[in-house]
Amino acid sequence: MARRETAILRRLTVRMVIAMAIAGVIAAYYATRLENTYRARALIMLAPLPLEQTDEVPSNIAAMLDPTRRVNYVKVQMAEALAMPDYRLILTSDEIVARLRDVLQERYREAGIDSGRLSLENVGRALEVRSRVHLQTPLEIQYQQVVELLVTAKDPKVAADAANAWAEMGIEMAERMRTAAGKTTAAFLQERYDALWTEYAAVRDRLETLDQSLDIAALEERLAEHERAITRQQLRQAELARASEERAAADTTLKTLSASASALRAELARAKREREALEISIRAYTQQLDELGVSLHAARVAAADTIPEFKIVSRALPPEERHAPRRSLYVVVAVFLAATAVPVHLFGMIALRRYAQSLEAGAHGAA
Repeated sequence: MARRETAILRRLTVRMVIAMAIAGVIAAYYATRLENTYRARALIMLAPLPLEQTDEVPSNIAAMLDPTRRVNYVKVQMAEALAMPDYRLILTSDEIVARLRDVLQERYREAGIDSGRLSLENVGRALEVRSRVHLQTPLEIQYQQVVELLVTAKDPKVAADAANAWAEMGIEMAERMRTAAGKTTAAFLQERYDALWTEYAAVRDRLETLDQSLDIAALEERLAEHERAITRQQLRQAELARASEERAAADTTLKTLSASASALRAELARAKREREALEISIRAYTQQLDELGVSLHAARVAAADTIPEFKIVSRALPPEERHAPRRSLYVVVAVFLAATAVPVHLFGMIALRRYAQSLEAGAHGAA
């Protein structure tokens, strides 16, 4: 029995050595045929977009039914930064991947290196946006503002150039986003300002027309003259209390003056009400125009700001060591798998042989 076990162990050892040697040689041959790849890293810092508009109206003004009394409260302020997954989507969008593919092809051609098959998918897999979590709570996740842009390529200089180009593309895309937001906000505010100015000009013209057609000061003077004449006529009535014919004439004159005075009072009251309503509207429009003017100026200044939202913290340098392949790891893994597979195969075959023999012995016994 001891001899048989010794023979099995000897056979196992020989087979493991042979299998490990063959697997190591094959893995080494395969690893030597793999191309070296290098990974370059550029660092960018994320800043928030500068435009956000809010419409915060005080409750006492928002509750007013008169729309002319509701002044405009649109403000321009710093917007919150996008979520990190959004930045990843932006930095790995198809547009950027396609432009990076063109950069890689050009750099490979300049270096005299065969670029191989650079599809969008291959280039996308060679890019990595890496960020770290700064603070995490059950309600929110805060990421660090510095983000790593990693590019893997066949040549260290090509990898560095592609990483730097990627960072510049990210800055350009963020600039387009900010510029579009600024132009949209400024255009909205300008449109609202023009509409309010048109309404203001119409109310102002109505007030000028009213002042030209109805001279309130002259109406007030005429009404005062009528009231003085009524007073004189009433005094004359008292003096002519016994003269019936003259009294009748005085009564007629008094009635005429009273009717004319009532008409003047009604016309004067209507003119004052209309003028007061127009003045209130003009004051409201003026306040709205002032508010919008401030917001429009802020929007134009922000839109004209050339400071990008992405800033390059550190440009990529050509790496001095390869990123992949790890050839020794290929050999170690292959040898380990061979060393594991040989005893499994050997003892599995022995177990199957014994099982077959037991089945054969049972069949002969039953016969």
